[in-house]
Amino acid sequence: MKKILSILLLLFVVSAWGGVVNRHPRSPQPASASWAYTELMQTLTTSTADAWTDIDLSAYIPKGAVANIVIHQQESGSSKYAQYAGARINGSALERKMSISTYTTVGCNGFALPVKTDANGLIEYYNDDTTNITFTLIGYWTGIDYTEAFSATFNNTTVNTWQDADITDYAPDGRVVTIGMIANESDNGTYYIAMGVRTNGSSLARITDIPDNGYAGDYSSSTMTVKSDSNGIIETWSGYLSQTTFRVLGYFGAAMDYVESFQDISITSYDAWTDKDLSAYMDQDGRLVEIMPKNTDNINNLGGARTNGSGLDRYFDLETRNGNAWIGLMMPTRTDGSGIVELYADAAAVDHILFGYFK
Repeated sequence: MKKILSILLLLFVVSAWGGVVNRHPRSPQPASASWAYTELMQTLTTSTADAWTDIDLSAYIPKGAVANIVIHQQESGSSKYAQYAGARINGSALERKMSISTYTTVGCNGFALPVKTDANGLIEYYNDDTTNITFTLIGYWTGIDYTEAFSATFNNTTVNTWQDADITDYAPDGRVVTIGMIANESDNGTYYIAMGVRTNGSSLARITDIPDNGYAGDYSSSTMTVKSDSNGIIETWSGYLSQTTFRVLGYFGAAMDYVESFQDISITSYDAWTDKDLSAYMDQDGRLVEIMPKNTDNINNLGGARTNGSGLDRYFDLETRNGNAWIGLMMPTRTDGSGIVELYADAAAVDHILFGYFK
């Protein structure tokens, strides 16, 4: 009888505490997340041009993990014409590449792209210009699946208006999706176009300016994360209908959630990594936030984000575009147990925008 009572008492205690497995209330990783994200800053060797080519990432990330790669063009000479670059899972037949162009010969322009490695740690890359286009591995997800896509292009029918877009044909309803935004600004006189993506029903002005070099036919691309609703609907914004298109580039497994935001979190200290408390913008500390460092100057500047306490120089030299376009790259960054990240800017013209967080 005493043994039975002891067992019942133990069960009562475990029940009262909600179980004893995977409960880490002080951990930077929220207990509700079944996946993890690890930051990196690793330049990849992509020396084969104009062909889909295998690259082994297993020296940097676990096999089967979802790599997060920033693909950016940084011209070193006088040429600044658009080039195509992309990444896909090994063995894919999708032409999962987008155009990048630069306006100046300093600073970079580009986009971030998740891509799943295969069981051997391989992906495939495509690079039009092995001299000036660089692939940088800035992190990876484990414990979550990612399905790549490269949908037909779609666009708004009314300029400067949020409109519904049904992406059911390209991703399951209610998923966290990667959207490609492609713009050609050659004939509007400003060299940039406003484009945006947000959750259906949102009131956030979640818009960024896509830059370009001003040459006819030269497109520039960016990416944005968004969660579709239960009917597969998102909202998109185009500032110039004839010069913009959207694509679905992939989606995460059902265990991934995403809460969008659009919050200026810029710092006022420069040339040093600076703590920034994001607790007010999340449901709990330790979330993986998505930050865009952007340059609004007439010269190139450095901008970046990293986990508090990291030693990685996780920043990019951001191109300028007439002091208007948001030359920025999405950077998922883990907040610590107090909601802190570190941000880097080498000038007041480098802003940081919080676009949302994963959960």
